[in-house]
Amino acid sequence: MKGYDCQKKTWIDPTFIKMVSSVPIPSYAVQSPGGDGEMTIYSPSTNTIWELWHAKMDSSGNWSACLD
Repeated sequence: MKGYDCQKKTWIDPTFIKMVSSVPIPSYAVQSPGGDGEMTIYSPSTNTIWELWHAKMDSSGNWSACLD
């Protein structure tokens, strides 16, 4: 998972980048339909939830989400 600056803020928190890069997205994941591309990932082993915005998969199968 990579983050991108979809809001053109010009500065991205490096800690947030590190957190997003470790999101365990399952192979069967899909983002919600519509313009927001929301996706929620839950890891029962760590009891952690990640809420992603503008999630999308590129043609190589790599996920990215907006860094809000």
